[in-house]
Amino acid sequence: MTRRIKIWAVLLCAMCASCACVAESGPVHWKLTATETNATASSGPQVTAHATATIESGWHLYALDQEQGGPVPTNIIIPSDQIFELAGEIQQPQPLMKFDTNFNLPVRYFEGNVTFTIPLRVKAKPTGSLAPVKVRVAYQICNDQTCLPPTSLELTAPVHPPSPHGDIAHSKHTRS
Repeated sequence: MTRRIKIWAVLLCAMCASCACVAESGPVHWKLTATETNATASSGPQVTAHATATIESGWHLYALDQEQGGPVPTNIIIPSDQIFELAGEIQQPQPLMKFDTNFNLPVRYFEGNVTFTIPLRVKAKPTGSLAPVKVRVAYQICNDQTCLPPTSLELTAPVHPPSPHGDIAHSKHTRS
């Protein structure tokens, strides 16, 4: 009897591990970069972060301003447990638009790659180098036949000083 329980436990763990891999290799992949801008001394350090989604062919990521009643719009949040806060409106490129019969309304979406520009400022004067930036992204992706459940993840990236060469390191992300 205990052998059967052990076998089932091993199988269950293997299934859970395989699910985590599938979620990690889903149809959208995110990257965050952050660069300190040339801010005046009175305004303190400012940072521009870029959250880039690479969307697999056939899938759609919805715009920040997607109308309610359809797919879940992309939402970018700056967690309050860090030294950064939003310093203006998050910018997105012009989304594609079409009437979607699945939702019976027009949808605003992106395909391929999309980069959201996030202006940030430091809430308090840092005592050394700037801590990494954290951004929470909530989104939903659909193709012509199905929508995946809404997903939320946290992206983290080091803040780089302004560089004439544009060298920016890659971010890490964790799914929640």
